[in-house]
Amino acid sequence: MPLKINLITFHLKKHDGQSTVALRTIRYLKTLNGIDAKLITFTKDNELVKSLESENIDIINLGSDSLFYEGLDLILDYKSRKVAKYLDDDSFNVVISDDSILLSKYKNGVTVYWCQGLPQLMPFFPFFFEKEKVVKTVASLASVPMHRKILKYIKNYDLIFSNAKTTSIIMSLFYGVLPNDVLYPPVYLDQKVVNINNPEKYALVIVKRDYLTGIKDLIEKISEKVNVKIVGNVKIGKAITLGRVSDEELYQLYANAYVLLYPYINELFGMIPVESMITGTPVIAFNSGGPSETIINNETGWLVNNEKDFFNKTIEIFENGYDINMRLKAHERGKFFSTQNSVSKLLDHLYKYKAPNQHY
Repeated sequence: MPLKINLITFHLKKHDGQSTVALRTIRYLKTLNGIDAKLITFTKDNELVKSLESENIDIINLGSDSLFYEGLDLILDYKSRKVAKYLDDDSFNVVISDDSILLSKYKNGVTVYWCQGLPQLMPFFPFFFEKEKVVKTVASLASVPMHRKILKYIKNYDLIFSNAKTTSIIMSLFYGVLPNDVLYPPVYLDQKVVNINNPEKYALVIVKRDYLTGIKDLIEKISEKVNVKIVGNVKIGKAITLGRVSDEELYQLYANAYVLLYPYINELFGMIPVESMITGTPVIAFNSGGPSETIINNETGWLVNNEKDFFNKTIEIFENGYDINMRLKAHERGKFFSTQNSVSKLLDHLYKYKAPNQHY
């Protein structure tokens, strides 16, 4: 009897961290024998749906993901009701997007929550204040009732996983639950471009969703001293702005960079540093959150404690260089976060959850 798994996300987009976890997981499950997996989602990206169908991936698209602002799905259970109709009593229903957390209200099968973030904390993040006034106001007013609903329904889950140790700590404090395990998001999918011996002398910065709060002044200051390239539609100091790039171009930029600069401090996991390490490029990041777990200080990158140290470390590296063996160590470290490792760990938990005398 195959292991039935429904992967559930209330939105599916090409450039979205939680969507990437769902897509990489379903694609890997598709390669395994004894697994009956489907993706249940909401998306208006018909091209993406057709692409998945062409890969023989079983996908159920329940409509546009833009009917409600994503945060409101934690107040209204419109999408949960639609998804519940497709859940079986003999399946594992794995919630991947955090706006889908209310799904545990409908107890069909074994419910699993793979937490990728903490949505009710969004209104408190500095970059959120840059949002449009209406969005900011609605989300702020909804944050308390949102949190109360999460507290009610998160305890309905049979299994709970976090995407990082930092997430586990915050979940225990804000939700009053301790995840069963840490399952890092699957970052390394295929053998990407790797450049160990011939990097170019530029620092790469990926501007996430064009949020500049807390990083603009630092990057501007660095760009006065070293060659900086920015992926994103922003202009900062003397840095070269590349705008949006394709996945292939991005990996070439990762691989050819001398170092990746990751100046974010409120990241629970962070795929960007791991993607950079996969290509052989070490990372400078703050010693907080996900990067403090994924980067090995002075081996696959450098962890710093404040903006002054971040600036000084960047200048030091460009002036004095670093041991080229760091690039090989970074590459090996990146491979640790493979899709195979992450999904295999998930499957181990699902198999162990079933009764010992039940065979697959």
